Amino acid sequence: MTPSQLILICSRARRVTIEGADLTARPVAITFLVPGFDRIVEVRDQLDLLDRVLSPNRAPSSLLPRWTTRTRNLRDALITLDGRRAGASHKEIAILIYGAEDVAADWGVGLRQRMQRHYSRGAALAAGGYRDFLR
Repeated sequence: MTPSQLILICSRARRVTIEGADLTARPVAITFLVPGFDRIVEVRDQLDLLDRVLSPNRAPSSLLPRWTTRTRNLRDALITLDGRRAGASHKEIAILIYGAEDVAADWGVGLRQRMQRHYSRGAALAAGGYRDFLR
């Protein structure tokens, strides 16, 4: 099978090579490998660009559902769990979620404890708590 190629052209060109599936034949699942935790923000921005290019008719952000406190906490819990399992520290993950300025201003106690709660919540979800969440 030959790899399919998708070239994105915006302010910079991006070439994405997709191996193993014909993108034109049927829907496919694509896995993106991130080359190191320190590049996750860059890759996230590139994936956002890919989403915007591939979904030109998506609803404007004003029509998308808003994040609630509950959904944001669940998102942060899963990000924290994945980050810790990838070897990142709580502080590195906090910078990814909240930004370097907020972490520098509030790392003393509050944000550090919040990251521990995120990790505990993520671990509970991974240990089967997601079933309760889905009910």
